[in-house]
Amino acid sequence: MTKRAPDTAPISAGGRVDLRLDTPPSSVDVEYEARFFVGDDSAVVGRVIVPKENPRDVRIVSEVELPDWLKTFTTTLLRTLGRSAPPWPRRVTRWREER
Repeated sequence: MTKRAPDTAPISAGGRVDLRLDTPPSSVDVEYEARFFVGDDSAVVGRVIVPKENPRDVRIVSEVELPDWLKTFTTTLLRTLGRSAPPWPRRVTRWREER
């Protein structure tokens, strides 16, 4: 009998990024509504903006300061997705151990 993997990884062991595409029709940039989960499993809501002119210049906007490793992970994730865009994915969820 094989064990089933848990539906979600324990956040105490790292962090999770949930992104939902939310680009306004008038925008030339790609925008995601973001939820970041770290530590106590509480969500930090923010936005991730990928400029059309320079997709490597990913900006993360949130009211709470995020750990550097989570910002780096999110930026790298969006740069990777940008290489295969368009179209940009509507939803992205990724988990990573803290490093």
